[in-house]
Amino acid sequence: MGSVPERAVIAIQGAEDLYSEIRIENALSDGDGQKVKLKLREKVNVTIETTTTAEKSAFRATGSR
Repeated sequence: MGSVPERAVIAIQGAEDLYSEIRIENALSDGDGQKVKLKLREKVNVTIETTTTAEKSAFRATGSR
C-alpha cells in the first residue's frame, strides 16, 4: 500500500456551512512549475475551473488554510 498524500483544508469565508471548506492534496505547483505546499494559516486565492463540451465556468473564492 502507498502512503496517504498530505491534505490541506481550505476554509471559505462567508460560505454556507455545506460549502465552508474544501480539502485538496497539498501537492501543488507555482507559476514556474516548482513544487509548493500550503502553510498553516496562510491566506490563499483559489480558482476552481471546470471544462465541459457544453460550457466553461470558473468560481473564485478567497479563504485560508
